[in-house]
Amino acid sequence: MTKGMSVVGPRPALPNEVATYNDYQRQRLLVKPGMTCYWQTRRNRDSITFDEWVDLDLWGARPVRRYAGACMLCCRQPAG
Repeated sequence: MTKGMSVVGPRPALPNEVATYNDYQRQRLLVKPGMTCYWQTRRNRDSITFDEWVDLDLWGARPVRRYAGACMLCCRQPAG
């Protein structure tokens, strides 16, 4: 984890990914990146669209939702 990262936030994007973002998707770049994200708590995480993933990133960045970050770590689905 680097100084500019949080525990919960969107995964850092690669430059070649950012080049394909539309205006809505670029909003996720305004959110402090993290080691894990809300997308990983979803049981259906392999079947959601990228826009739905962005929705989760932006949802988690709202100040009223930040407390949920600690709770989210307890609910994270194991990789598999």
